[in-house]
Amino acid sequence: MNKKALHNLSITDFARYLETHGWCIDFEHPYSVIWRKFKGNQFLGEITLPKEETVDKEESLTRALQRLAEYENISPNLMLSKIMNQHNDLISIRVVGKSVQDGTIPLNDGVNSLKRRKILSMPSLFPPKEKIII
Repeated sequence: MNKKALHNLSITDFARYLETHGWCIDFEHPYSVIWRKFKGNQFLGEITLPKEETVDKEESLTRALQRLAEYENISPNLMLSKIMNQHNDLISIRVVGKSVQDGTIPLNDGVNSLKRRKILSMPSLFPPKEKIII
């Protein structure tokens, strides 16, 4: 596992990842937080996440990361990458054309570009609750 990346992993980011992927806090100890995941009434798993003041924080984070990777059936390195990159942009837009070659955007083009960006970003801002299969 990438030790440098693991050292940069924050407990806040790990907790945010768990929360956004259906995990919930079940119990809080002085030095750790127990997260559990359920599907309906079925218990799917448990992860113990250390608090900042925990003495063996890095070791505990490693165990939590390995456990989460097992639940998601991916490698710990990929799991670490998913947690670290959860804040990356969903959409990247580049403007190309003769009118922008000098690094500026004419006013009309800029206004039209903003309108189009809004249309493009709507699906990422309000994703469907369920996957739609066509």
